[in-house]
Amino acid sequence: MEKSKAGRFYKRGKLLQEELQCRIIDNFGEGKSVEKISKLTNVDIRTVNKTIQRYMHTGTITDKPYRRPAVLVNENILTAIEYYLYRQPSLYHKEIQNKLVNDGICQPDNVPSVVSICRIITKKLCFKRKKLTIKAKEGLTDQVQAKFDLFLHNIENINPFSIHCFDEASVVLTTGNRKYGHSLPSERAFEIQRYASNANYTINLMQSPLGIDYFNIIDGPSNGLHLLNFFINALQETDVHGNAFLTPGDVVVMDNCGFHHGRFTEANLRNILQQHGIRLVFQPPYHPELNTCELSFSKIKSFLRRFPDYLHEYTELAICDAVNDISRSDCFGYFQHCGYM
Repeated sequence: MEKSKAGRFYKRGKLLQEELQCRIIDNFGEGKSVEKISKLTNVDIRTVNKTIQRYMHTGTITDKPYRRPAVLVNENILTAIEYYLYRQPSLYHKEIQNKLVNDGICQPDNVPSVVSICRIITKKLCFKRKKLTIKAKEGLTDQVQAKFDLFLHNIENINPFSIHCFDEASVVLTTGNRKYGHSLPSERAFEIQRYASNANYTINLMQSPLGIDYFNIIDGPSNGLHLLNFFINALQETDVHGNAFLTPGDVVVMDNCGFHHGRFTEANLRNILQQHGIRLVFQPPYHPELNTCELSFSKIKSFLRRFPDYLHEYTELAICDAVNDISRSDCFGYFQHCGYM
């Protein structure tokens, strides 16, 4: 037995006694308010409301509340839901329910409930809820597809160990500030901001299946001049055995960032690389998955999020440690993941 706010003892899930229901309906028929009826019968206001609404809907106090009959899920419903989710994985269950009715798969009186649709998705179709990977619609055009095919044609016969991927990523110091906190119901959550600087750094990174070839850190955003200086320095870098990272016959792959195609930047960069027998290839637009540096930056930023104080106090040292945390096996796996190996 439980005790209500009005002081009456009751059993959870059980309807009011018929005598109490009759008293509520009689008082309601006399024009008394819900609050007045609640005080007279010692029944909670919500229960009084439910009793009156059920009586107005069914015309009696003896009928049990209406329960919707179970819907038989057939193969057409399963196929339709699977098709909807393949076309648009972000659909809500209510939207799927509306689509089933609008497309004539079900009638309004026999469409599966939202709970049933949830069970169908998880139990019968075995779909899992995951974070969305967004792809731009512009990346599906014939022009972009032609560039994608050309890129694959250019690298299909190239030794993957001669491919070097290049990209930039920014590190913004204000990312360490948190957005949510705890406080009393009547008070605001207030905290002194740890640091409010908008200063950022840029990591320029080049890697091959054998590891990180060369990287540098720029205070602020990158530009065409920084890009040229990066490759001038990278061409002089050697490994522990004295062998140059970039050798004749190698290929540098980079994305289509605006200043990469600058009026003087691209021409000068091609000229610098061609003097050393190195080819420059741009990845197709809207295909960041072809650049292994994206995976490296993901690991770097994960490292930096784990040590926010270190990042704030010694930013460049923290970035260097994050880059050095990427092993040779990591780079080899990234090239496999991107389809080069």
